[in-house]
Amino acid sequence: MLSGILANIVLMVHLLWIFFMLSVFLLTVIAFIRLYLFNGSSERFSRFMDRWILRTFHLCGIGYVGFLAIIGKYCPLTTLENALRVKHNSSQMYQDSFIAYYLEKLVYPSVPAIVIIIPTVIVALITIIAYIVHPPKKICQYFRKADLKSSAL
Repeated sequence: MLSGILANIVLMVHLLWIFFMLSVFLLTVIAFIRLYLFNGSSERFSRFMDRWILRTFHLCGIGYVGFLAIIGKYCPLTTLENALRVKHNSSQMYQDSFIAYYLEKLVYPSVPAIVIIIPTVIVALITIIAYIVHPPKKICQYFRKADLKSSAL
């Protein structure tokens, strides 16, 4: 019983992770378009692009997910959830609650793997490009300080 509950918790965490990754990606794309393509000087989008902890965490997360997609490995959350479900009861067809059953359909859609891999890699590349083109100010300041120290030596 505990394994089934833990599997559902992992599923919820996985769904929240996907929502976080997609929402920060969409905000990054919107801010990037607003700042660079429409030459907008919106303070709100500029502040978002300078949130270095959020953007760096997102960059690392999407880079990791993109790497897993390229090498054909499953997300650790998927592996953990599957292990918990097998431990709970692998013979039941509909072993979860109604909500967990449909959440699982959102997290693990029944599509060919390539349909997931290609968009994941594209999202990762766009995120990396946006981070390189418009890095957060704190990251730029860090590299400027490091550059000044190395040139002083």
